[in-house]
Amino acid sequence: MQILELAGFFGFAPQNIKFDQYLSLYDISERPVFNETPMEDISKEGLVLWFHTNRFYRDAHGPVHDSDGNMVLSKIQAYSENNGSGLSRYLGILPFGLTFESTLTEAITELGEPSNNHRSGPHNHLYSWDNIQGYRVALCFIPEGKSVSFFSLSPKGV
Repeated sequence: MQILELAGFFGFAPQNIKFDQYLSLYDISERPVFNETPMEDISKEGLVLWFHTNRFYRDAHGPVHDSDGNMVLSKIQAYSENNGSGLSRYLGILPFGLTFESTLTEAITELGEPSNNHRSGPHNHLYSWDNIQGYRVALCFIPEGKSVSFFSLSPKGV
């Protein structure tokens, strides 16, 4: 699965006919539905697809694209082998000229100055850019700017 191809399904429920067919192409049979938890995920080959309730998506990103289900794709995360969570490395290509070997300086050269940054643990440091071609992009570096732990993509906020 390629990240930007998958991003075309932001705001769609996995029950949507085209999204369902796309997931099936990659042997993904799980289709999240709201079941007391406002967030569900699907993991596959170093990627985690995050689904949130329609209401969360509307509040954070704008209108959903269909009403086929009550959970919609809201975020994609791709993991390197340095993720600390046991996920395999995503073998596809990261968008926007980034790689898991990108340094913070290289990321800034590609994306500009980050909109936000914060520590998320003793070594992790998350940097985000609020509007890169209509997306919110985040990179988590571990240790301190020398290796990307994960790349995150979501629609830019409203």
